Amino acid sequence: MTTKISLALFLTLAFGQIIASQDAGLPPLGADAIEHLGSVVSKYDKFTDKSKLELALQVKGTFLNGVFFTAVCVYSGQVVPTNAKVVLGLAVVGDEYRYEKNNKIIFLVDGERQVYDPQRFPLPMSNGKGLELLLIPREFSAGELVALAGARRLEGRLGSYDEFEIGSAQRATLKEFVDKMRGASEALGYTPSVNSPIELPSNFRYRRELGEQTGLPFYTLMPDEDAMAADAEKGNVFQALGVMAQPTANKFGLALINAQTQYQLHINQSKGAYLTLGKELIHIPEYQILLRKEIGKLKMETAAITISNEMFSKLLKSDQITVQCGSVIYELDQDNIDALKYLAQQIGKDAKSLKTIR
Repeated sequence: MTTKISLALFLTLAFGQIIASQDAGLPPLGADAIEHLGSVVSKYDKFTDKSKLELALQVKGTFLNGVFFTAVCVYSGQVVPTNAKVVLGLAVVGDEYRYEKNNKIIFLVDGERQVYDPQRFPLPMSNGKGLELLLIPREFSAGELVALAGARRLEGRLGSYDEFEIGSAQRATLKEFVDKMRGASEALGYTPSVNSPIELPSNFRYRRELGEQTGLPFYTLMPDEDAMAADAEKGNVFQALGVMAQPTANKFGLALINAQTQYQLHINQSKGAYLTLGKELIHIPEYQILLRKEIGKLKMETAAITISNEMFSKLLKSDQITVQCGSVIYELDQDNIDALKYLAQQIGKDAKSLKTIR
């Protein structure tokens, strides 16, 4: 049996023990976090009607002799509740058990000490290694995790000698965990305006649908096909920015439509894409060319850009937006800006309704 499989099985057993006292029906825990080390794992278990968020970060040593920071959040259904909690801990792989007694966990969050006495779960591995999981016996809120993820420096020590640091890239992954844990409404910060609702411009189309398997809403905002065809027939060049988003699944994509007399999106594609939101410039390493076809007198092409939760939130709040894909630059006109604000308004209404139901 490989080390990764052994560690995954151990985490599943240990997490199950500590959380089962609070909830008998659980999806499998731990294995996916190790399988996708360094990434946030989000899964729904239809057999228990429960979802989980998991994260494992290797903060010291090697896979066969190291320390792993672990986080797990379990909740009923497929939508993260506003009061979701997370269990934190450290998993240790080594040649022998070292933390039967001296196993205090100390975090230094920008120099401020947090001290915890963890619960210990030991398990021998078939290759002679020992596994110890030390879980902090209390739950953390999203707000408490924000303080960890947002720290300028996050250090830790287990026992008397295992010191480690959770670096900036790992803190960014922890922030992604927090964003998913908070759910769409709080993470994205949507605040729909009730007093001055925004109308969808006539040259755009909006659609809200529910996923067949998940039942979660996803949103599509694209320029109107008839309006594009009319411009193409006349030879009137144009550009537009569309959006495809499923906030509850943390999926966000942009579609830059470029209709010109020649194809252009392939020029300098290796430079990736840039978003200018107000005065902030954001670089996105790559984009894909999804569509190329001739319509009327124009050649129309579409670039697909994947963006993060944070970028999407900033995009919907910006009054001045420029998108650049390779050598193609488009500063959004007012209709496109208004269409994005209309989208934010609709998503915000859903988020507000969801909070009311809860």
